[in-house]
Amino acid sequence: MTRNVISVLLVAVMVVALGLGCGASGENAAKPYVGDWKAADGTTWTIRLDATCDYKSAKRSVTNAPMTWDPSQGTAIIDFGDGKDEWKKISVDESRTTLTFGETTFKKVGTN
Repeated sequence: MTRNVISVLLVAVMVVALGLGCGASGENAAKPYVGDWKAADGTTWTIRLDATCDYKSAKRSVTNAPMTWDPSQGTAIIDFGDGKDEWKKISVDESRTTLTFGETTFKKVGTN
């Protein structure tokens, strides 16, 4: 019986470690990126504190899509729901007025 308890505890610890290490979705990861953004090509992106977003470009659009973050890799992914999602590098400058996602640069819109 003690062996079973130890096995269950080890599995639980591994699951928690995997969840913490493989990515984050939620307020802490999203905070630097929250707001309304617009790229030179007209693509718009609204990122909310609950790690959901609205994204609209000439090729794709989605509303209330979940995002997942991997801060250790500096990447994020938008769940477009079509199986064509991909991890892209994401960064925001210190003043939080310019955001880069993959090859696209966005400028902050408004004051949010």
